[in-house]
Amino acid sequence: MSQRRAGLLNSLSHPRLKDRLEALVQSGNIDPTHIRIWSKLRNPSVHAGESIGDNTAARQKWLDDVGAVTLLMYHLTFYLIGYAESYTDYTQHNWPSAPYPLSLSAGARLNGAPHD
Repeated sequence: MSQRRAGLLNSLSHPRLKDRLEALVQSGNIDPTHIRIWSKLRNPSVHAGESIGDNTAARQKWLDDVGAVTLLMYHLTFYLIGYAESYTDYTQHNWPSAPYPLSLSAGARLNGAPHD
């Protein structure tokens, strides 16, 4: 029981991952939609959500969501290494090129990247 208490107290002193990611959303480095999808996928995975079975539409939706979370990981990696170029967005039909950071697509200049 004392380990549980220590874990709880430790978690109170550290911000949640979703809270830390919010700063990257505000700076245009990651898409908030991808965080919502990650959270949606994570919860059933952790808490034994319902199976998609043979439901083709549900399976495709799940695959699309996995692709969005993969893109979230790519964007986090781009941020960490200071990447600021276009990339191929495999989550979209016809795999278009897209700018990174995301704020560049709106014509804004990114502030606060680790390797400006």
